[in-house]
Amino acid sequence: MTAAPVEQGVCRSYWLIARNDGHDLPDEDFLDFQRLVLDEDEPVVCNQVPAEIPFRGEELHVRADRVSIEYRRWLEELVTAAGAGAEALDVALGSAAPGAAPKEEAACAT
Repeated sequence: MTAAPVEQGVCRSYWLIARNDGHDLPDEDFLDFQRLVLDEDEPVVCNQVPAEIPFRGEELHVRADRVSIEYRRWLEELVTAAGAGAEALDVALGSAAPGAAPKEEAACAT
C-alpha cells in the first residue's frame, strides 16, 4: 500500500495484492476479503483523533522497524511540504524540479 496526497485532508491509496496459493480460485474471492478488511479499517482511520498525524519526536525502535521509520520520515516530509504549498509538495514527491510549475492531475480513463 502507498498513499498520495490529493489535497488537504484527502489522499488516494494504491494497493498491490499478490498471493502464492489458491491459484485455482477466482481472484474475486481474495479481492472480496481484502475489501472486507479495508471496509473494517476505514471508520477507524477516518475517525482518529486528532485527525492530523502527531509527530512527537523520539521513540524506541528495533531493527525490524526500519521500513516503517523511513516511511514515517518520508510522510513527515510530505506533510511539511504540503503545508508549504503545491510546488514544495511536487518537489518532495520528486515530480517537479524546484521552481517548476505544479502539474495538473491527470484523469484516468476506465
